[in-house]
Amino acid sequence: MKISPLPRRFNRGFTLIELLVVIAILASLAGVSYSIFMGGQDKSRRAQCMANLKELGNFGQQYASDHYGILPCSGMQDDENTDLFDEGLGWWNALAPYALTAQEQYPKSINVPPALPGAFRCPADRNVATYDTNDYVEATPETVSYTSWTDNSQNPKDPSSCIQISRGQLLAGVPWLSDGTPLETRSIRTAADFEEYVLPIAERHGNFICVLYADGSIKQIEEPTFEQIFTSPDKQR
Repeated sequence: MKISPLPRRFNRGFTLIELLVVIAILASLAGVSYSIFMGGQDKSRRAQCMANLKELGNFGQQYASDHYGILPCSGMQDDENTDLFDEGLGWWNALAPYALTAQEQYPKSINVPPALPGAFRCPADRNVATYDTNDYVEATPETVSYTSWTDNSQNPKDPSSCIQISRGQLLAGVPWLSDGTPLETRSIRTAADFEEYVLPIAERHGNFICVLYADGSIKQIEEPTFEQIFTSPDKQR
């Protein structure tokens, strides 16, 4: 029996329009997959960032219990009892003794920055992305991912007014550490400071800022403004 050839319509290839449609669909699917992947990465990094802030909050509570209820901030008065750490230079120096559990991590002189663990570095911080989170890295403004805030509601004229944790419920809306540019000898205290040193860092987490408050709570704030950071209505400025 002679087999008839397939109709001509089954032998033809894809037209240019059909190919373009298929390519567009594949590109769209790839874009969606990439967005989902990147969104998952952003969430993972924010979660790790919040875990870091929780650990730093624990160090801060230990520091406060040893220093009259004060949470450290960059620009505060140096503690003369700690010769190897200049707390006034950066808040990270104040927390160093509580973060360094291995004796060999302590600096030998004040001219050598303490080597701090990964809790001081945000995994989404491109400036420190080359460091493994398990490594101890010398603490400098270039290797720390967080910035400190002052409580100038107590003394607006004092640029380094440290937060007193003894104020109890009044601390609910007072930020202490957040994503931001680490500053030596000064902390965030005004809207202008926020605009310059904190807001640009929001792109680190997909337009989120992670904030550790003086009462120990940690929040993610989307599309942050200076007023939003102060989460209690009576603390907004």
